[in-house]
Amino acid sequence: MVLQGDGESLASLQIKITSKIAAVDLQSLPKHSQAPVVVTPSGRHLDSGAAICRYVAAISHTKVAYSSTDSIVMSRVDSWIDYARLLEAPLASWLQPGSAQAQQYSQAAAKAKVIDDLKVLEQHLTMATFLVGDSMTIADSQLATTLAGPLMHLIGCQQQEQLPSVIRWFTTCTRHPALAPFVGGFTMCQDAIGWKAPMRSQHPSTPPKQQRPADLCMQQDQEMQPPHDDGDMDSPTASANGPAVQPVSAEKAKKASKGEVKQAAGASDVDKAGASGPEDPEKKAKKDAKAAEKAAKKAKAAAKEADRKAQKDAGPSEKKKKAKDEADAKKAKDAAEVKELIDRARATPKGQKKDISSDMFKGYCPPAVEAAWYDWWERSNFFKPDLDSHKPPFVIVIPPPNVTGSLHLGHALTNSIQDTVVRWRRMSGYNVLWLPGTDHAGIATQTVVEKDLAKRKGLTRHDLGREAFLEQVFAWVKTYGGKIFGQMRRMGISVDWDRLAFTMDDNLVAAVQEAFVRLFQEGLIYRENRLVNWCCTLHTAVSDIEVDHLEVKGRTLVSVPGYTEQVEVGVLTSFAYPLEDGSGEIVVATTRPETMLGDTAVAVHPDDNRYKHLHGMFVVHPMDGRKVPIIQDAELVDMSFGTGAVKITPAHDPNDYATGKRHNLQCINILDDDGKMNANGGQFAGQPRFTVRKTVVQWLDSKGLLRGTQDNEMSVPFCSRSKDIIEPVLKPQWWVNCQGMAQDGIKAAQDGSLEIIPSDFEATWYRWLENIRDWCVSRQLWWGHRIPAYYISLEGEKAGAAGTQYEQMDR
Repeated sequence: MVLQGDGESLASLQIKITSKIAAVDLQSLPKHSQAPVVVTPSGRHLDSGAAICRYVAAISHTKVAYSSTDSIVMSRVDSWIDYARLLEAPLASWLQPGSAQAQQYSQAAAKAKVIDDLKVLEQHLTMATFLVGDSMTIADSQLATTLAGPLMHLIGCQQQEQLPSVIRWFTTCTRHPALAPFVGGFTMCQDAIGWKAPMRSQHPSTPPKQQRPADLCMQQDQEMQPPHDDGDMDSPTASANGPAVQPVSAEKAKKASKGEVKQAAGASDVDKAGASGPEDPEKKAKKDAKAAEKAAKKAKAAAKEADRKAQKDAGPSEKKKKAKDEADAKKAKDAAEVKELIDRARATPKGQKKDISSDMFKGYCPPAVEAAWYDWWERSNFFKPDLDSHKPPFVIVIPPPNVTGSLHLGHALTNSIQDTVVRWRRMSGYNVLWLPGTDHAGIATQTVVEKDLAKRKGLTRHDLGREAFLEQVFAWVKTYGGKIFGQMRRMGISVDWDRLAFTMDDNLVAAVQEAFVRLFQEGLIYRENRLVNWCCTLHTAVSDIEVDHLEVKGRTLVSVPGYTEQVEVGVLTSFAYPLEDGSGEIVVATTRPETMLGDTAVAVHPDDNRYKHLHGMFVVHPMDGRKVPIIQDAELVDMSFGTGAVKITPAHDPNDYATGKRHNLQCINILDDDGKMNANGGQFAGQPRFTVRKTVVQWLDSKGLLRGTQDNEMSVPFCSRSKDIIEPVLKPQWWVNCQGMAQDGIKAAQDGSLEIIPSDFEATWYRWLENIRDWCVSRQLWWGHRIPAYYISLEGEKAGAAGTQYEQMDR
């Protein structure tokens, strides 16, 4: 393999970084006479930066460059490399407007292209640390180096604020050992207004070089150009300080340098000739001939260009004009014919069979072909089952789409597949029912109606009251729900519209309540004070399946609703609890320092010799001075992790909750439903939880108890609907016991009474059911099915507040 070329080019820089990530030593490889080129062992010549990077990554034994040997993952990495390569041309129109690559785009088109591409990147990185997978790949290094120049010279503060995830990702990449020596430590563009052209194009990784005479001459010529009149900040030829100097590309500078060498050589030859005698006549004749040939070529090119301009000024020729007129006439004729076909089809009386006896249009015209058929199918009851039929039944229910939205590509795909199966069953002699319907979508619908009320009337649901608010929701559903049915009909799906159902229809509400009562009587539904996934934005509990997890490798900034600044996650904070007798301290660590306000124990491993002398002792909580016991727990504590001591917050962590159950610990809830500290938060009461994350660390530091912070790999739970970070909160809720039903599902698949197609997914079926957890069915919403259970308070008796950890379960 061979590699040569300009070490200061973007492609060469990306090759160097890729080789560092992939642990491939380029210097140890044999040299080659041609440059830049890579010759593979099979003899294939690779002459592009992207191709060379892919090859270097592919021969790596570490597999770090692609992060996986899976073909799908590698394909995604390659796609992002192509994305970075396609960004280079529009970016060149701003950073290197004189380069050949920049000629592909006008300045306006380049700016629009870059903005659109960065929006796509921002959306992808909102829930991802890196482009592909959980670790850095060559896709990240390629794109980071491509964007380094724009972020340094071009994209100002206003644009950076609109790209928080991109900036966070870029900063993370620049800290990587492979990139830091090249793109780490530079300053981003500080202009308030973005899209500012740089005074001179220079990649941040390229050290400044001494200017050659050609560079100085070209710079002087450009600086003598008159400034533009408008001074537009969006123009790459203008800036806040006046017109920008056009950057000199490496290619042009190299040509200029070669020209100077030739000129110097020519001058030397003249001096020699003057000293030794007259120039050789034969050589002079050859020079004159070459000069004449060059002048002739220039004259020919100038004449050709003059002819082209003359033809352009004169307008199209008669022949071209005639051809264009004929093409326009043909298009108009075809359009008139298509319109006639569509009008004729739409003139068919509703429910009547369309007349197809006339000639068909020569091309497929969907509006003309599809018109009128569906109304006739419905009127003819082709989609209704025969209740008196003895044919074998085939019944399926359409997965109900959310009533607030509209169908998307996923609905189109699944409905088309179901329609194919249903029509095939009808033709195979089955009595078929395909039941249509829509879902009330509790969280989504209530959220969108609340936003609409706030926007139009400045009201909340609490201002209206439950009944009035539900009237508003039903009105919204009636207005927007019909859009979905129109889309279904346009698709031509063969459902029985006479059986159309809505999950909030009276009969279905009654069925849900009846099912709840029966399951409660059978002991399958129960009330218990347990940890739930609480969304502080939606003010409701959500199920495990509605929680997304973001894997982070270390310090990462994420956006959270309700916070103007991004929130830092992936940090392990260590602090000390002083022992009650004053003899020392015990150090614990946490990724959520704000939860220390609800700590009720410190756990150590019973076999850890470091802490055996502390068994049965107490530490003092620095906020309120209460005694916190030191407990022994072999199930929770890993002696090899951290200090071997673990803080226990039973009301805000699933593992701590289980530990609290085993040791009968007190549960202290420190959060209200808005995610702010309640009265148990002491001096931090009323502050948002992620503000307290900062202030409690500062407070610990002021008391001399802070012992440091470090990066920590972790999983951060997000609400799939609101994108807020989920908080484990202790609340009394209704739960469904899923253990017995899961065992029934496993048994049915094992004995063959339930067939899973394709069989490859049987492993997924078993894995999911064998690890099933009880299902929380409570939602703190007004829109949706109300649980038929009520909390009883006796007159003159003070009962614990319903919906809190103090609720009396027997009421």
